[in-house]
Amino acid sequence: MIQNKKSRKIHSMIKQYGYAQGARIAWFMIAPALFLFWLLFLWLAWTVPAPDTRLILLFITLLMWPLLLWGVLFIVLSTMRVQLQDTAVALHFLHHTYTIPYDDITAVSQNRLFIIIHTTHGRRYIERSIQQSVYLVAELKRRAPALRHAAAQYVTAPLPRHLRGKPSSFLSVMGLVVLSLFFGLGMVAAMHQSANFLEKIMALLVAIFAVLLGLLLLYLALFNFPWRITFGHEQIIVRHVLRQQQFTTSSLQNTRVARQMVTYKGVTRPSYTMILTFTHGRTLSIQQDQIQQSLLEFLPVLEHHYQIKPAHHREPQTVPFHRFGTGSQNEFQWYFERASSVQPGTVAEICNWLRECRYVSDHEQFNTRDHWLHPVEFETSRQGDCEDHALWAWRKLVELGIPAEFVVGQAKWTGDHPTEAHAWVTFTQNGRTHLLEATGKSNLLYPLEATASRYHPWYSIDQNFQTYQHNRYVNAGHKLSPNTLLRHIRTDRI
Repeated sequence: MIQNKKSRKIHSMIKQYGYAQGARIAWFMIAPALFLFWLLFLWLAWTVPAPDTRLILLFITLLMWPLLLWGVLFIVLSTMRVQLQDTAVALHFLHHTYTIPYDDITAVSQNRLFIIIHTTHGRRYIERSIQQSVYLVAELKRRAPALRHAAAQYVTAPLPRHLRGKPSSFLSVMGLVVLSLFFGLGMVAAMHQSANFLEKIMALLVAIFAVLLGLLLLYLALFNFPWRITFGHEQIIVRHVLRQQQFTTSSLQNTRVARQMVTYKGVTRPSYTMILTFTHGRTLSIQQDQIQQSLLEFLPVLEHHYQIKPAHHREPQTVPFHRFGTGSQNEFQWYFERASSVQPGTVAEICNWLRECRYVSDHEQFNTRDHWLHPVEFETSRQGDCEDHALWAWRKLVELGIPAEFVVGQAKWTGDHPTEAHAWVTFTQNGRTHLLEATGKSNLLYPLEATASRYHPWYSIDQNFQTYQHNRYVNAGHKLSPNTLLRHIRTDRI
């Protein structure tokens, strides 16, 4: 039975990313169609005797070449599979496999075409249309030691800090302004040329609508587009093209991020909006599509410098047991099977028994990355890592009739220490919710509200085996994606 668990563990350590099937099928249809149209226009250019027409047809065939080459390139690149393994990321491309150790990754960037993995030996490119590209980039950044260290330095870097607007978004809006105004002027010209009174009225109404739309877009571009946002010690300054807004940091009450799912070219991606709430009802909304930096990565910066307690939004979701960690190989009811020899009667007795247990990593105890012990086995050995302690404490609290949840997520021990994957327990007693740090030996119990800045949950399961997904953002009326930024539970001691 142990051998079977090990084989299943090896399989669960590998997470694979493929390409959007809808986009791949579309390009398999579009690329041959483009090639046929290219041959058709080329044949027409060869057979048409008129020189001007032949020149136009040849120009069209020349314009079709970039689309045709991009279609063929996408079909070839869509054969790539990306696997996140225990110590490296593997890129499977045709019959070749490129393995990049996480220790060699120095940066991960992306543009409109590719995700770029920068290493000490060069660069590797991944086509942007890969499924769940946002989560892939996030996992690469969190698994690479150099990027984790850089992320910790990014949060603690001193103020002032800046968010810069995307010039491409501004130019896109200005392009729509020009199109709307030209369309309106064209309808005015059509109105003067028409002899029918009804046609003149319709053309006038359409022209007025187009001009008003253009003016509205122009106002949004000049007065609402965030060209640069400066976060200082005392003020937050938002610079637009033709105006400036100032907010006092002492009046900042809350910061949250709302998420919506956007589907484009067969690929579904999240779109975020950061909402800062101030006193007197003032709010500042920052859209990710208008900002160059990642809002989710910038959110911990605001929480660190402005001493804002992180908000974790919990939502009931059907979360498979293996999502809780690589060592989770059984349904959670399994941990309540078999008779237990230790029967504490109070929360204090649970804490006293845990203090006598020894923290031992899975690598030291089982020579493997992650192995979850049954609570009865933990009682026998009285040693294990964070989830072994937490699973036992969760079972005992539930057996005492106390509402309790087993939680996995990230924990941060000191201010300059990066967050690490961890497992703990929360429970409610006498109308108050507590966090039980099962691996702690001096103090195990903390008020939950006092731990918001150090404990960041991902998943939890309560006494009724209802699973929950915890997020740093508010879901804006759309179903949450079943994926997560991290799924590997590393065993780290307090």
